[in-house]
Amino acid sequence: MGLVQNIVAKEIPKLNVSNAADKKAYPTTKYPSASFPTDIASIISRIGLVDPLAYGKTRNYETGAVTYLSPYISRGVISTKTVYESIRNQGIAWYKCEKLIQELAWRDFWQQQARVLGDRINN
Repeated sequence: MGLVQNIVAKEIPKLNVSNAADKKAYPTTKYPSASFPTDIASIISRIGLVDPLAYGKTRNYETGAVTYLSPYISRGVISTKTVYESIRNQGIAWYKCEKLIQELAWRDFWQQQARVLGDRINN
């Protein structure tokens, strides 16, 4: 049985913000729907919308500020390096955007493992 089949589904926590200050501190996603445009201008624009601070604070919540870049990265349309460079160009201190950068690094690691191991990655 593969790794994916062994994962037990967990309830996704809901972000509960009740006042304006909390809503500003913990914004929800900037995308009204999970649509994935295919034109390069829209994809580049989406990279520019990534908020590493909000991502680090809310990524595990149902309405958290995730990047919505996964389909583009997994299919080679953009690279994790492109996303990383965009984040670093925002001028945000490293420690404040560390969580998103860690996730990009893990993504690269596991993609390399999948290339090397092929189907054996599930054993």
